[in-house]
Order: sequence, then structure tokens, then C-alpha cells
Amino acid sequence: GNTSVSVYVLDKSLTVINSAGQLFPEGKASAVRFERNFARIIDEESGEPVIVLDLSANPPALAQSLTGNSAYLYSCSDDMLFGIGKAQGGGLALTMYDADTGLTVNGTVFADGEGEVFSKALTDRRAVLIDEDKKLIGVPVYSHNEFGTKNSYYVFTYDENGAVTQKGVIDSLDVDDSSVFRRGSINGDALFIVGGGRIISARLSDLKVIGTYEY
Repeated sequence: GNTSVSVYVLDKSLTVINSAGQLFPEGKASAVRFERNFARIIDEESGEPVIVLDLSANPPALAQSLTGNSAYLYSCSDDMLFGIGKAQGGGLALTMYDADTGLTVNGTVFADGEGEVFSKALTDRRAVLIDEDKKLIGVPVYSHNEFGTKNSYYVFTYDENGAVTQKGVIDSLDVDDSSVFRRGSINGDALFIVGGGRIISARLSDLKVIGTYEY
């Protein structure tokens, strides 16, 4: 009567070439998310990753790191992965990992000190902006206060060693949450931030807002 989670690795002819069982006793998995050699098992109840497997091992082995609560992993270079999740004590955490070993390389906590914060990046993989050529990462964040909804868009730079630096943040205070920032896009030297019914453009060099279009 007990339950557990197993993972099977199949080749292109659907032949099982690797497997691991009894990974999550008494638990149920709602999804498995992959990035490079790693598989993250998502708990049905909490919606967070509870197990991370290194599929390059035989049999698949628990990764030494990658245990943060980021729902998704993103590739930002040949050697680096990163994830975004809630930070202990408040705010959000951006954590860099070695793409081969899964070990934590670096990280930063941001949007802390603003009460409870939220981000579309926690539930939508497409909400995170990654530009490998410019080595930029963009993350939308929002929070609620007595004046309405504070929308913020954080931009980070990173280097080949996984060091992360906050380049800047674009803030907007709105009466309600209808204009929550959802994602960003880069075109030339401009950053475009898309929210509900609104697009904001800013210069990449200093993140100064240069235009707003409502639709």
C-alpha cells in the first residue's frame, strides 16, 4: 500500500537504458523538469522540487546540490545553470550552479525587505529573460502594499565564473495588479518589459525608462 517515485531513462528506440527507484517514499510527483543532465522531481502537494537526479550517473544519483526551491533551471552558458526561488527570510534568490556537477557556484538575494514578494518566474519558465551574448538575466517581481501594487524588473549581469551582480531595477507603482510585469525582451540596446496592458521600454546601458505604451 506504499507509494514511491521512480525515474526511467529511455533511448530513441524507447529502450530503458537507466533507471532509479524508491526515490520519494510516500510521495507523489506532479512533474519532472529537465535541464542538461539533471532531472528535478516536483512534489504534487507543494509544487516544489524535492529530488534532483544526475542522469549522467548509472544508476541516476542524487545531485549534490540543486536542492533550492526554484521550479525551473535555466542554462545561461555552456558551464552554468541558474534557478530562481523564494529566499529564506524574505525576498527571492538567484542561484548559479555548475552545469556538470550541479554544485552551487554563486548566488544573490534580491527584492528582500519589501514584505512578501512574488514573481511570474516562479510559475512560468518564459518569464525569465536570458541573453547569453550580453550576459544578462531579467526577472519580474511584484508585491502589494497600502498604495497598490509595486512592479519591479530586476536586471543582473554574470560572468563565466558564475559571479552575479545586480545591474539595476525598474520600478512602477500601480493602483491594482492588472499591470503586473510578466516578461522582458531585448532588441538592440533597448529592454522591453511586458505587463498586463502595458509595455515599458528602457535603455540597456543605464535602465532609464524611455517610453511606455498602453494597449
